[in-house]
Amino acid sequence: MTRSTTFACVLTGAILACALSLASAEASVTWSFYETAITSCNALPVACVLPPQPFVLARLLLPSDTSSGSTTYTGGGPIAQHVSTGDDFSFQVGPDRVVSQTLPPDGPSDCCGGFYSVVDFNISWSETAGILDRVFIDFNSSTDNARIFMDHADLATDYYLGGCEFTQCTVAGFWQSDLPVPEPMSAALLLTGIVGLAALYRARRPRTP
Repeated sequence: MTRSTTFACVLTGAILACALSLASAEASVTWSFYETAITSCNALPVACVLPPQPFVLARLLLPSDTSSGSTTYTGGGPIAQHVSTGDDFSFQVGPDRVVSQTLPPDGPSDCCGGFYSVVDFNISWSETAGILDRVFIDFNSSTDNARIFMDHADLATDYYLGGCEFTQCTVAGFWQSDLPVPEPMSAALLLTGIVGLAALYRARRPRTP
């Protein structure tokens, strides 16, 4: 194989690997908090029953696999304040409590003591190359409170949330993204590009007498 052919193969492999990497980076990412156990319950055991597994307690939608931001919402009705920095997001806890950066819960259906009205929240996160480095969520509605960390969540509900009913409880769990596992061909292209570039560098390096 000639040097020019080698370079072409290396360049093709590197370009394809980079294209696949960029395509993955531009896609939105959904992080799901899977509840795996109820570790404490402030009421009779019958009030805390682990839902059928696997069970998703909350979801955090981010714009890409590298993202960071923070958002706070306080009050309700005409005095509501919503301050966000960083990337856009969407957060859901339970079956139907949803908030986002662009749609703060300040509409008529979300104030004034509605059944699922959002009272306040504080959300922050940091994600790098598909790895969730840090996340903190403090979410309060008229019926529920959820404080979610990296590996557990503290819940309080006047209704039902995460297997807990009319009580306070702590649950264990983990965050998992919907990012696909790299395909063998993608990994092979990347490896080909790296190895080929190294070989090309050695071939082009001037020889010492």
